[in-house]
Formats: sequence, structure tokens, C-alpha cells
Amino acid sequence: MTGNPDDAEQAFRIAVALRPDHTPYRLELAHAMLVSAKQMTPERLWILRRHLAHAWVCDGENAQTRYCLALYWKTFGVVTRYRQELEEALFYNPDHPQAARELRELRVG
Repeated sequence: MTGNPDDAEQAFRIAVALRPDHTPYRLELAHAMLVSAKQMTPERLWILRRHLAHAWVCDGENAQTRYCLALYWKTFGVVTRYRQELEEALFYNPDHPQAARELRELRVG
């Protein structure tokens, strides 16, 4: 995703409303929510969890799904799960640039 995460979030909310069973839209919505500067309210957290759960159930062996799960755990400071999900993302796609970068930063830092 490039551009403004808040704009992307709004666009993917519409896309999910139109095609609720399309996992890539739900995953992109979750990603936009995770990188947004908006506060993680209980309602946003519930929506985020719902979309991540759908992506995990429907496409758990996907690098981007695992990367979004890693960002979820990072958001809440659960470093062991954050690291595990980054490693899973790289297992499914060794060339996943964001997961590789974040894992490098985690190991250095």
C-alpha cells in the first residue's frame, strides 16, 4: 500500500462492503488500519481483529497475512509473536521486503 493510509482505509472499507468475502480487500483494510495514525479505539480494534481473523482463516499461508499479523502484535508490544509472524511471512515469501526490513531492525535494535 502506498499513499495516505487513512484514504486507503476508507477505500478498502468500501471495497469490503461491496465484496465481503474477498480476502485481499480485508487484508488491505487491516494493513491500512495498522499503519494509520488514528487511535486504536475498541471499535477499531474489533474491526481490525475481525478482518485479520478472516484473512488468517482463509489465507493463513500467505506472507502478507503473516506480515499484517506481525504488525498487529507489534502494535500491542508482544515482541515474541511479532518476531514469529515476521519469520512466518519470510517463510512463505523470502522476498517480502517489509517483513525482511522489520526483522532486521528487530534483530539490530
